Amino acid sequence: MAEKEPQIYVQHEHPQPHPNDHPADVFETMQESEAWVVRGLLVDAGLQAEVLSREAPADVLPGVGGFRVLVPQEDAEEARSLIAAQHVPGDSDETAA
Repeated sequence: MAEKEPQIYVQHEHPQPHPNDHPADVFETMQESEAWVVRGLLVDAGLQAEVLSREAPADVLPGVGGFRVLVPQEDAEEARSLIAAQHVPGDSDETAA
């Protein structure tokens, strides 16, 4: 009789998901340069930040696309506060004198 091979069962343990697995959106814009400026602001403050572009380039499909700035979940509140402190709606070079 043929000898039966022993079956080996392996139990896989998956670690808990890390908060960075699902980063938080903290800023969205249609302007790539604006997204990079915001990222620079966050990095200068010591936060980890990434710029991601949407699927469709804004110049190909207007109104679709754009750029997002992402940070780890645990830094999202601080990042939004930093952005809010620097970004004033309606503020432009023309009004700054």
